[in-house]
Amino acid sequence: MRETLFAERYLNAFLNCLEQTKKEAALNELKAVLSVVFNNQNLKTILARPYVSYDIKASLLKKVLPSADELVVNFLLLLIKKQRFSLFKTIFNSLDETILTIRNVVVLNVFSSNQLQSEQMNQIEVFGKAYFNKNVELVQHIDETLLAGFRIKTRGVTVDVTLRNSLNELVLSFNK
Repeated sequence: MRETLFAERYLNAFLNCLEQTKKEAALNELKAVLSVVFNNQNLKTILARPYVSYDIKASLLKKVLPSADELVVNFLLLLIKKQRFSLFKTIFNSLDETILTIRNVVVLNVFSSNQLQSEQMNQIEVFGKAYFNKNVELVQHIDETLLAGFRIKTRGVTVDVTLRNSLNELVLSFNK
């Protein structure tokens, strides 16, 4: 929890250094750079070691990422200097969600027992736009355990209009 808070604060500070029009590109660059770091086991090991000096880490990072955006590299160097290498993974994991936020998009995961028709998907998209006041991307999942209806999940919000949920609500109403 604490690490997530630190990562969020550092990422917000990074974003505050950028013009609105350049934020998404910078985050995509940061994601690509962090992927390089994570895929290079030797680099990752050296950056994680507290006894390796900052100067060696900075030199190594600049050699491995010669064409990376200077602001992105400086952001990573700041994290290294503050001995916050452990935040790299947390920041990386939050980048997709941050990019969606900047694009004003919410992803709705739609679960149904079979493929929904385009008209039904359009209705769900209209509902999502009205409910979240954001643009909507739909991802449909087939869940054969559902008998009828569908379930929408996103960001801690679940809208359940399945047959099972309707029957459970009916049972609860009779028990009152």
